[in-house]
Amino acid sequence: MERLVSVEAESARLQNEKEEVNASMWDYISSVQRGARYPVYRGIPEILRKKMEQADSNEQLKIWADTVRAVPQYTSCLPTLSSEYIKNARNIWKTNVSGNADILQIILRHAVEYGKTGKTSPILLAGPPGIGKTLIAKTYSEILGLPCNFVFGPSAAVNRGLAGSPNMYIGSSAGAIVQAMITTRSGNPVICIDEIDKASGGHTGMPNFQNELLSALDDSCEHWHDNYVELDLDISHIPFVFTANNIDAISMPLLDRMEVIEMEAPTKEMLHEIAQYHMLPKVMDTYNHSQLKIGEKTIAALVDYMWDAGNRSCRPYRKAIDLLVSDAYLEMLESNRQVIITERDAFATAKHFSRDVSCRTIGFLSA
Repeated sequence: MERLVSVEAESARLQNEKEEVNASMWDYISSVQRGARYPVYRGIPEILRKKMEQADSNEQLKIWADTVRAVPQYTSCLPTLSSEYIKNARNIWKTNVSGNADILQIILRHAVEYGKTGKTSPILLAGPPGIGKTLIAKTYSEILGLPCNFVFGPSAAVNRGLAGSPNMYIGSSAGAIVQAMITTRSGNPVICIDEIDKASGGHTGMPNFQNELLSALDDSCEHWHDNYVELDLDISHIPFVFTANNIDAISMPLLDRMEVIEMEAPTKEMLHEIAQYHMLPKVMDTYNHSQLKIGEKTIAALVDYMWDAGNRSCRPYRKAIDLLVSDAYLEMLESNRQVIITERDAFATAKHFSRDVSCRTIGFLSA
């Protein structure tokens, strides 16, 4: 009987202790059971809770409180490494990107490192405009199974920056990192900061953006403080990708923290493959109709015409294919009959892109 009483007493004591534990910790435990791997923060401090209770009487304070509540408390699930995962990653790459096995190998290495440790070093995709840096960043996030958020570096450098502005000011807001978390509803989105070479910042009253990045990429990032939400966040599980046209404009301390992938312009043969097997299928999916056909050599002719006109960037090729197909789709709707897109149509479309662009040296990536 005494043993039964002592067990019941111990059970009651444990129940009382459980009820006294911070609620955020139990939320964390249940989230782990659902598959989340790491906490971004361990709950809202009491001083902020009291401040949030006063939010209804102040519109500016209400916006701040809603922002704090929107910050994800946990990371999304990390990739589960297996032979099937690597196979799927290669298929994703093959679907999105043409060739570039060397770059794929780097991406896979980062994915494996991230799956094992929950962390990976930042990647810098360097090269002239229009060579597919954005596509690589999106493909990387797809391989990791994480959402991707793009931040235009020059804009972030002269606005809220990475760490936001104090919430006491009208018009203040969270920094780019917290905004990325809220937008993607993930504590560890892939954050791609575009044109980092043009984002020096350093205007009056503003921190130098590249210097600010250093603190986001070193060991102290486990206690990253956003000035607006007033929370210390663990951002060490966020995979960062940067793009740049000119490496020389990036500070050496920042470069030392990144793995640099230098990307070059495409060959004519690469553009043929990209246009035929990557661009055209996506455009045709948009204008999918049984009455709309395209000749076997039409896209090859389009690429030849545009290459001879000096186009070296992927962007005009995508625009040309979209124009070619959309014009044919319009003709099909008006005539209510089957339309076959021919080499003659390709030549007519290419004339829109026949400006003298011989000075351009941009195109798709090549490892």
